[in-house]
Amino acid sequence: MRAPAIDTTVLLIDDDPSITELFGTAFERQGFTVAISHRGREGLSRVEAASPDVIVLDVVLPDMSGIAVCEAMRKLTTAPILMISGRASEADVVGALEAGADDYLIKPFGTAELVARMRAALRRSTPAEPPDSLITAGVLSLSPSRRRAWLRGQALDLPDKEFSLLEALLRSPDRVVTRAALMREVWGGDTSVTNKALDATVRRLRQKLGDAAGGIVTVRGVGFRFEPAGERLDP
Repeated sequence: MRAPAIDTTVLLIDDDPSITELFGTAFERQGFTVAISHRGREGLSRVEAASPDVIVLDVVLPDMSGIAVCEAMRKLTTAPILMISGRASEADVVGALEAGADDYLIKPFGTAELVARMRAALRRSTPAEPPDSLITAGVLSLSPSRRRAWLRGQALDLPDKEFSLLEALLRSPDRVVTRAALMREVWGGDTSVTNKALDATVRRLRQKLGDAAGGIVTVRGVGFRFEPAGERLDP
């Protein structure tokens, strides 16, 4: 099966440990990051903490109904919600959908079907990113709208300043970007920020990119230039 989008997190809410272990393991094997809750209120708190991309929610929970959890979640997130239940009546299905669920699966079902429905829900909820919005230089790719960057398809952990610096350099590969331009781009022209801050940010970014990405070249007295590696790989 095709892997999910990079950094796709699923929140699984079910009070049965055997179910969460089974599905959680299956999700991880398919490349998802998994967060698990066994109670409704705990699940609501995890929505804000984990910022899931998709939610799998059991209808029957020990502390509150899954329908109530779904309704509350709709005030916190727009992520697709797939409800799972052994209840198969039309009223149960309609009630879940009216509460804000995007899909309803009746037990028993296989993990392959659940994963396929999760992917379908994600496709419907995630607008396609315009091709020209993704900046690619060699094995590096960057999405300004999502504030995410990838090296050889693997997500990079970049704080805001490092991301802004990388974006400024990737927009002009093989061209020198002056220190003044980078200071404006990254720090908004804050006069309290010194060149030492820029140099430190460049140093941290170089360490994270490594040699495989190419290199951030220092042009003495002027600024920096990004030289991408020859290989090209989009995320």
